[in-house]
Amino acid sequence: MADACQETLLQVLRYFRSGKRLENPERLPAFVHTVCQRVSLEMIRSNARYCQLPQTEYDPPDRGTGPQGERVTRERKELVREVLAGLQEKDRDLLRRVMVEEVDRRELSKRFGVSEDYLRVLLARVLKRFRAEEKRA
Repeated sequence: MADACQETLLQVLRYFRSGKRLENPERLPAFVHTVCQRVSLEMIRSNARYCQLPQTEYDPPDRGTGPQGERVTRERKELVREVLAGLQEKDRDLLRRVMVEEVDRRELSKRFGVSEDYLRVLLARVLKRFRAEEKRA
């Protein structure tokens, strides 16, 4: 919530600092509300994209499926290890930090030296490579 408020304030300030003006100053609350809605929607979209897990061709077995379920789980873990081993170290590092350690986007963007927007692009590309390797395996 605080991130959305801060981003809204920054966007409104950037708008006015760029020399733009509102035709009807009494509409300022509506303008700020609209900016806040867009910021909130973008944050929701980016979090949904950011946290997407790789899709698999089959669902993981239920915990109560017995020995067969355990075997499938072991096979699945081995497949994921093989796929990860086929990725570049930087890609493995990004996936580990996102999927396992759940590191904050800001921290990750600093770690990888990219903007948060480009971090989403990098993650999407890594997930695409992961899925492609998974299909080959």
